[in-house]
This record gives sequence, C-alpha cells and structure tokens, in this order.
Amino acid sequence: MAVETFFKIARYIYEVTESRRGNYLVFFPSFSFMAEVAESFERHFLPAGGMECIKQTERMSEEEREGFLARFAAGGLDEYGPYAADGEGKSLIGFCVLGGIFSEGIDLKEDALIGSIIIGVGFPQICNEREIIKEFFEENGYDYAYRFPGMNKVLQAAGRVIRTEKDRGVVALLDERFLFLGDGATVHREKIQFILEEKAVFAPAHMNYIRPSSAGMLAMKSGTRTDYLNLQAAYLRPPNAQKNKKLLEAMGMNQL
Repeated sequence: MAVETFFKIARYIYEVTESRRGNYLVFFPSFSFMAEVAESFERHFLPAGGMECIKQTERMSEEEREGFLARFAAGGLDEYGPYAADGEGKSLIGFCVLGGIFSEGIDLKEDALIGSIIIGVGFPQICNEREIIKEFFEENGYDYAYRFPGMNKVLQAAGRVIRTEKDRGVVALLDERFLFLGDGATVHREKIQFILEEKAVFAPAHMNYIRPSSAGMLAMKSGTRTDYLNLQAAYLRPPNAQKNKKLLEAMGMNQL
C-alpha cells in the first residue's frame, strides 16, 4: 500500500482527534497496517502537540494490558493535566487491532473514551474454514463467511464508545465499502448528502426498506395499531440457528 495512503489515514485520525480533546481508540485490520499508519502519524502530526499516542503490541502480558487501559481511566493525570474531554490537557490516542483484546469486553465509561476510529471493514482472511462456510451457505456464503464476521468486529469496536446512557462520543468509519443503510439513511438522506457530498454512499433502494417495528410504531401513531412491539416477522427461509446447526454437524463439531 502506498505511503500516501498511510499519510491520508493519519491525517483523518488527526482531524478527528484534534476537533475535541480527549481519549480515543483507533482500530486497524492488522499490526503491520497499524505500524505504518502510526509511523506516519507520529512523524507528521504528533510534533504539533496536544496529543500522545500509545500502541497495542503483539502478545501483551496481563500487566501490559492493564497498564494500557489504566491510561484511559477517567480523570487520569500526567504532566500535561487531565485527559478528560473538556478542552484542556492532552489527548490520548490508542492504536489497536480490530478484533483484538481492546475492541471487545472493555468498559471505558464517560470521559474515559470519547471516540473510536475504525480503519477497514474487519473481514477475516481467506482460509479453508471460511471457504467451507462460504460453500455451505451457497448464495449467501460470502455474507456468512466474511461480511458478517467483519461487521461484528466493527460493531464491537464502535460499541466501546457508548457504554452507559450518559456517554457521548464519535465513531468514525474509514473505508469506502461502508454504506448508509436503514431507517435513518432514508429519513436523513438529504442532510447526509449535504454534509458529506460525494463521499456519501447509500445502499440500494431495495435494501433500505423500513423495519417492521418502525412501520408498526408509525401505524400506532396514526391510530391503526396499538402495540407495535408485538409484530411478528414472517420468515421466508430457515432461521440462521438451524443453518448453523447443520453447518456444525457437517464440520464434525458439537454445538455448545
């Protein structure tokens, strides 16, 4: 990948984190990718001051993991003052790997983390196991083998920002393969296009159907239905759980 690409990503990271002082996590698809962008970021943007960068390393010990997370503790202090996102002190930016130890199962509440920047879509590497899954699910094989696991990693990383009802933060997705999809994309399409211009890419119209729960809520407001939460989905294909059970059996594995 070209040096210009690493610089471009580093610049995006700087622009997001410079907009508001605080603690951020940046997630990359691999350690090698992270190293290239981190090197460009430290060379071109760290000298500007106002921020510090720390990086996840391979095979971190338990003590090293705890030390990494301790830096994000709300109200933490160093010689630059508080890390809390109040416009004062120095921002802390943690470079991590998507799907790794810091993208799942950690609780950084309130000002301990105010932003998550995700580079890439998290697709697993091609391997025999993934190809078996792809073949098993036939026309939907690529989704189950690669797209869904990748998006699960992305959602896990994004979920580090909002842990309580009081949390506020930003999630930036840096990859042209992300599309605007869902009810919000339909309702706010013009606003999104005005802000992002040609960078706004929307899913095809047939994928943006409003969900039954949303349609039911609108129907309830119009007085034609009383309880939208009891709407039942009509499945046109076997449930995924049933397919997964057959897949495990085909691979000679016992379902837990």
